[in-house]
Amino acid sequence: MAALKDAAFLIRRELTKMARIYHNPKAKGSGTGKAFKAEISFTYQGIRKRKSKTFDTKREAKKWIADLELNKSNGTNYFKANMKFVDWYWLWFLTYKEKLVAPATKATYRATYKHMKKLIPRVTVEGLNRPIIQGYVNALNRSHETIRKDLTHIRTALRDAVADGVIPRNPADGEVKIVADESLTKSDQRKFMPEADYRQIRDWLLSRSLTIQHTNWFLLMVISQSALRVGEAIALREDDFDFERNTIRVDESYDSIRQQLRSPKTKNANRVVPVPEVLMKRVRIWILEHRSALYRKGIDNPNGYIMFNGHAKFPKASSINKSYHHLQKKLGIVGGYSTHTLRHTLASLLITDNAVSVAYVSKYLGHSSELITRKYYLGLIPEQIAVEQAKVVKVIMNA
Repeated sequence: MAALKDAAFLIRRELTKMARIYHNPKAKGSGTGKAFKAEISFTYQGIRKRKSKTFDTKREAKKWIADLELNKSNGTNYFKANMKFVDWYWLWFLTYKEKLVAPATKATYRATYKHMKKLIPRVTVEGLNRPIIQGYVNALNRSHETIRKDLTHIRTALRDAVADGVIPRNPADGEVKIVADESLTKSDQRKFMPEADYRQIRDWLLSRSLTIQHTNWFLLMVISQSALRVGEAIALREDDFDFERNTIRVDESYDSIRQQLRSPKTKNANRVVPVPEVLMKRVRIWILEHRSALYRKGIDNPNGYIMFNGHAKFPKASSINKSYHHLQKKLGIVGGYSTHTLRHTLASLLITDNAVSVAYVSKYLGHSSELITRKYYLGLIPEQIAVEQAKVVKVIMNA
């Protein structure tokens, strides 16, 4: 609440205003035209602006001025339109997003704000146009994903500005081309590992006798068989596993940045995931070994979190990723794939199998919609690319 008040103060501090109503001099001499003229002027960031309109009655004029008066909390639409866009975006974020989005998502909104403060600090809401937005994108010099998120945030904020009557149309609705730094952009080849590499990692993990010192490897094994997000896997409890039905219940996630448990990423992320029996057998063994190891160390675990490590803590995402890179080197796998690649690759294998519908894969992955699944997981792993290329050549040869 304090942050919201501070943002509102930014608006009030920058603005001084004056309003008056008087007899319309043009109407007085000619006998035609409206009798009263209302005028409101204000100084914003050292620039003086004026707006006026004529009315038949003084009452109508007063109402018009009242509609333009600065609201106590965040200003009328007329004044908002003349705010710096970066200030308006921050007020919009505090009002509509800060309390509703996950900490990791919140960090992306804050990053966009920092980028705008650096690149478009003086552009007003009504002065923002598509060429300026394209110039902003061109100057960002970031990865494709970072630029996409910035552009999405700007478009969403401006869409609300249109809905609130601050501006008549959204200048970001037109085509804006993403110009990314290729050295910072993860290619599809790095998002999806070769199927042979995935199977090598999966089989190695399933064949090991893992102890509490190998919590990160056990977590990777679970992900390789379930396509869970890292935070979802960290938050798993003993009672999340149904050994009769061979399923995992997902209803919690761990935020490594804030070091706290929270609800999953989306509403649909609360789900029940079927997994192979071989994983459930390994989980059953792990739970017994895990309980015993924590007992010997004097670590209390009343909620039965199975990824609690020997230091009475949840493993960090960065630590898990480091363990994954170490495992790849150990197995002679080149590429430096991130932990999330296990989820990407397994999702791609599911989608390209005609026996599994995309609609079900979307539910299995916990996506907010089937559209998200199609957009991000219809990429092909290397072996599938070779198969599709052969099909293309065959069609050309038979044409």
